[in-house]
Amino acid sequence: MKFYMCEFKHKQTGRKLHKFGITRHMDVMNRFSVTESERFNRSVHQYDDFHIRVLASYVCTDGSQASAIERSFLDMYPKNGLVVETALGESFGRYDDMSGVTELRKLTPSQLKDALKKIYGMIDQDGQTEFKAEKKKRLMDQWSYE
Repeated sequence: MKFYMCEFKHKQTGRKLHKFGITRHMDVMNRFSVTESERFNRSVHQYDDFHIRVLASYVCTDGSQASAIERSFLDMYPKNGLVVETALGESFGRYDDMSGVTELRKLTPSQLKDALKKIYGMIDQDGQTEFKAEKKKRLMDQWSYE
């Protein structure tokens, strides 16, 4: 299992939301694939409004660890009344059937940087080499300018 953090960039407005989640896929982007949508009888178009980018992922020992980490991040960064449609300027109910919508968050730049630091800290502590130092630095630098 993997814990991950993704950026959902709304194609029309450019507004960004972030998602903490877990997946059984080693390639996190497979979680958002047409195949996965079909597998769970979801619309194959459920993510069409977004450019999705994986910012970080952490390989967990099992599902319990993955769920605990996800819960921890969702609690650290609460929704605070976020209504996804309102945040993106869409009609109410547009994303009601989108898988993972309840885990979307609107993070401030400092929250985003803090969350990434925490995830990279877990990766570094465990010696996971999935994120190379230059990618980590590039992402951290990018967030300091937004």
